[in-house]
Amino acid sequence: ARQDTKQAVVFLHGIPGADPIHRLWPGIRHCDSAHRIRTLTTVATPHRGSELVHRVANTRGAWQLFARRFLYPGILQLTPQVCEQFNRDTPERSDVSYFSWAGCRPAEEMPMVYRRQARILQRKEDDNDSQVGVQSAIWGTFRGMLRVDHMELAGWSLGLARRSIRRPFDHIAFYQALVDEAPGLSGLSGAPVVESSCRGRDG
Repeated sequence: ARQDTKQAVVFLHGIPGADPIHRLWPGIRHCDSAHRIRTLTTVATPHRGSELVHRVANTRGAWQLFARRFLYPGILQLTPQVCEQFNRDTPERSDVSYFSWAGCRPAEEMPMVYRRQARILQRKEDDNDSQVGVQSAIWGTFRGMLRVDHMELAGWSLGLARRSIRRPFDHIAFYQALVDEAPGLSGLSGAPVVESSCRGRDG
């Protein structure tokens, strides 16, 4: 968050960002008595949940084992059904501006460890970043779709560098641009190219 005595600007990323949202959004509505929070920007956050949660709960595999070991029980709050109920119960505050970004790569651009789940999400939710579907990430004013997988947004590029597919993603420049442009989030000088499609384009 960026804040001074008059206003606060909040940024949240990804699936871990969904836990602060569950805690923060009721706070935005009820506890910010000074009305300092002006904007909330989410990046690849599953506002409408992720179908991968059902896979984690009901199938076997190394990734599922890791998720059950380290992400339970919080990850169960990210089923589409729970997120739908949360969205109904937690309306937006009229004096806060909500912005969102989504990440996306086609499965063939993903690191091998993510390709299977990216394809599962592709069948269930269409375009995705291997963890979060683009449609689930859209909330408020949608700023655009970035050519990244989910972990690149945290600075972890697990695939080989390839200029033709813009890997690795410059996450530092992206987040710095968000901070520099706050609170209006207009212009976004120096931001990465926004994609109009998630389909791979080498060359």
